[in-house]
Amino acid sequence: MKLIKTISFILVVIITGFLLRNIFVDRLVENSSNSNFSQVAKSLSNPYKLSVWGSSTAYINVDAKTLKNQLKIECYNFGISGAFFNQLQHLKYFAKNNPNTNIVWVVNPYEFKEDVDSKLKEEAFFTPFSYQLGNGFDYIFGWRQIYHFNSEHWSIILKDKNFNEFDEYGNLLITKEFRSENGYYGDANPFNFSNQKIQEFNKIANQIKKENNLIIVLPPYLGNTNFKQLKTQLGKNIIDYSDWSKNPLDFHDYIHLNKDAALKLSEELAKDLKPILR
Repeated sequence: MKLIKTISFILVVIITGFLLRNIFVDRLVENSSNSNFSQVAKSLSNPYKLSVWGSSTAYINVDAKTLKNQLKIECYNFGISGAFFNQLQHLKYFAKNNPNTNIVWVVNPYEFKEDVDSKLKEEAFFTPFSYQLGNGFDYIFGWRQIYHFNSEHWSIILKDKNFNEFDEYGNLLITKEFRSENGYYGDANPFNFSNQKIQEFNKIANQIKKENNLIIVLPPYLGNTNFKQLKTQLGKNIIDYSDWSKNPLDFHDYIHLNKDAALKLSEELAKDLKPILR
């Protein structure tokens, strides 16, 4: 009898955690519609024949609506602010579960510098979705995700905090003009690339290529650094826009375009993508 009560108690604890986790995650997504969290949630449930991935260089520089209209194909931009190439857990999930799709990966060369690490706390960011990203233990034991919720998660879940950063295509809503911000992207800080990071990227990219049509894009760069060597190390099927413009009026900072320039680049990208899409 005691054993039965113990088992029953354990089951109640597990089921309660499972249900609460689902409620909290649903509320997190609902209350942060059009935010980084909603970007991840969409990638876990919405298949697109054409999708754009990366960090802010993806969702600021590439307009998914333009790609959709020009190419007559459904498109969404899943870029995540501050995420480095090796932190895009939702990209790996999407590529694995949506084969034969066209994936445009906008790569920020800054991420490959030897002395640079991401400021995005990957586990804290993706923990609410870990049960969907393939962790069987997390799927059953919801208390683990709840335990790892941070102050940002709870502020959204409990206080009805609502973000509105992206439109229905994943495009950034805010229009910004050049203010010489993010100086660490400039030539004053040399781009000494890490071979280890490049190898890690290629490993991820090659895995995606097994089932999908992966197109790598180097974004426009206002500085004078030459990315030719990096381009050759990142393999084939690369579209290089690093010298697309050197006009400060086209940029928000050294590697992020303003809205008008992003629309022009997206029109050009659509033309470049057309002959290589599946």
